[in-house]
Amino acid sequence: MVKTIVFLLAIASSFAEAKQTETYNLGIEGTRPITVPNEDAEKLKSELQLFAESIEACNASDGQWYNVSIDRTVKYSMKRNAFSCILNIKLYSGSEYQCMLPHSVTKRLSNAVVNRINEGGIFGDFSGTERDILFNQGYCKSR
Repeated sequence: MVKTIVFLLAIASSFAEAKQTETYNLGIEGTRPITVPNEDAEKLKSELQLFAESIEACNASDGQWYNVSIDRTVKYSMKRNAFSCILNIKLYSGSEYQCMLPHSVTKRLSNAVVNRINEGGIFGDFSGTERDILFNQGYCKSR
């Protein structure tokens, strides 16, 4: 009887732990999925959502997001001028860029970030659209 109770408690504990984590694909060929605590995933989703909203509205703001899977942070700041949204961003690698994003491009970038959130790619690399904008020398220059 005691063994049965201990066994059932172990199963319940494992089930509770499984419910508190989520598995994500990194979207990078050759990598294995990662399992992270739900609170870390929700925090990153929230931070990326805030970034997407700030980009779309081109509001003056400062922010960051932390990727627990690689223990690194991206920091950014934004401000508006008459013709563009100025984004300063410091990537995981430490590389810094200043981007002059036309208002017609900010919606595309915002949508790409939201799509990455919705597709579960939050712990992976930038999507193709994000890379096309952020690493386009017509918009962004290394600092």
